[in-house]
Amino acid sequence: PPAPGDYVFPGDGTRLVIPYPFDFVCHVKARHAGANVVAMFAKEFPARDRGYYEAAHAAGYLRGMSGGDDETVEPLRPLAAGERVRHWLHRHEPPVLDHPVDVVAVTDDLVAVHKPATMPVHPTGQYRKNTVLGVLAATRRDLGRLSPAHRLDRNVSGLLLMARNARTASALREALAEG
Repeated sequence: PPAPGDYVFPGDGTRLVIPYPFDFVCHVKARHAGANVVAMFAKEFPARDRGYYEAAHAAGYLRGMSGGDDETVEPLRPLAAGERVRHWLHRHEPPVLDHPVDVVAVTDDLVAVHKPATMPVHPTGQYRKNTVLGVLAATRRDLGRLSPAHRLDRNVSGLLLMARNARTASALREALAEG
């Protein structure tokens, strides 16, 4: 889980995450069945070019998983839908604005926070720790595991409700869906 020491505030109005090793595991989607591991990653994750994935495979950082065990996947071997693949990488998260995630209210069932703009609510894309849930996990462990009840896009600021248990999460989602 994220820790307070994972974050750096360089004084330019941003919050950075210290780069860290990350183990990314995913399943081969049906649309990539028959592709090789390098082609699949180059198409599914185009933020890096094919040359990067070729080098990652050659270094052993791009691998297949068979029965939970790592295996070197031949670069040209076709992948099967549902097969698991793993990519070890050094993650550099994009910066977000250095605005606090203010806890507005806490009850036994709910937490209300002010979500700052530029910060995603939960891990997504390039963000794992520089998220509302990541910052709260690092700074407010007393709140426990939280489940967002609704969405606020990354570039939107506003009040965000989070459930502290499954029963409340379900009830909130139903109430919001009903309007």
